[in-house]
Amino acid sequence: MRVRTNVRCLFSDNSHHIMEERRRAYSAFMTIRSPGMAPTDQPIAHLQFFDGKGASHMSGPLIAFTRENVVAEFDIESDLVRWLLNQMSTYEPTRQSIVGLVFDRSTILSDVIVTQLKKTL
Repeated sequence: MRVRTNVRCLFSDNSHHIMEERRRAYSAFMTIRSPGMAPTDQPIAHLQFFDGKGASHMSGPLIAFTRENVVAEFDIESDLVRWLLNQMSTYEPTRQSIVGLVFDRSTILSDVIVTQLKKTL
């Protein structure tokens, strides 16, 4: 179950062709990569870099980014990066996870998802 998303922000800023391509890639990425995410103790965004040629973003490891990492690595003037930082400030890491796909320094699509706690017997 997705809680908050920033996909709509992308649609108003780019051409229709690029929007549609990124939306499809992001949707497929989230379908495959978001299930099974575990909660964390600290605010972490689990990101992967889009690879349009080899699709390694679909199977490579998700990279854990702290708020400090996001500020250092991405364009904080971008609405989408600021939205990710807002998600990291407002979600509950012990019950939710942030998963996102990085297209470039200023384009990160991310969702806050409810994590599935593993039951212990």
